Amino acid sequence: MIKILFGKKTRSMYDLFVENCTLVEEAFHLMSDAVLAFLDQDFEQAKTKTEETILVEKKQDRLREEITERLFSRETMAFSRSDRLKIIESLDKIGDKIEIVVRKLIQFPHDVPDSLQGGIKNIVDKSRTLGTEVKELVVGVLEDFKKGKEHITKITDIRREVREIHWNLLESNYKENYKDFLIFDHNQNLIKDLCKAADRVEDFADQIYGLICKYAL
Repeated sequence: MIKILFGKKTRSMYDLFVENCTLVEEAFHLMSDAVLAFLDQDFEQAKTKTEETILVEKKQDRLREEITERLFSRETMAFSRSDRLKIIESLDKIGDKIEIVVRKLIQFPHDVPDSLQGGIKNIVDKSRTLGTEVKELVVGVLEDFKKGKEHITKITDIRREVREIHWNLLESNYKENYKDFLIFDHNQNLIKDLCKAADRVEDFADQIYGLICKYAL
């Protein structure tokens, strides 16, 4: 027990921030696995991946608490304490949105029509990339502000692509001749929630860009 506690205390703020954004990446990947399993009508696997996603989000919550406690120590970083707190809160909001996606996903198992499958899979694939870009963005700015800009550009471009796919999917969903309104509603919410998760990432990237401009002066 003593060794474990000592290990936690010796972790640097840098390590804690990297661990946090790594959890966001993992959550995005697990969310993507859950959605793909759902599309394949493997609802048990979708549920399993959902539960794994929720566990990751809980880990992120505990880590946020640890980082918040450490913010007022004498340890220094590139960003001020208040800006560090904002970064952690924004990462937590991304994790919260991912959790919402998977929780709502498994509430109503059904067959997703072929007209939507390709577009949803496309968004899921881009979501995986967004998760990795979030991690690379945080690691980049902690090491060198200049490294962050390329990841911000990638995130912005991917989000724009997701938004376009999202609109096309919503249109296709309206064209489906559903016999059950609940299926229409569930598909529409899934499409919107996946897009909102991407929106949260872009909001985070915009926030980091503001910090880059602030500290580059």
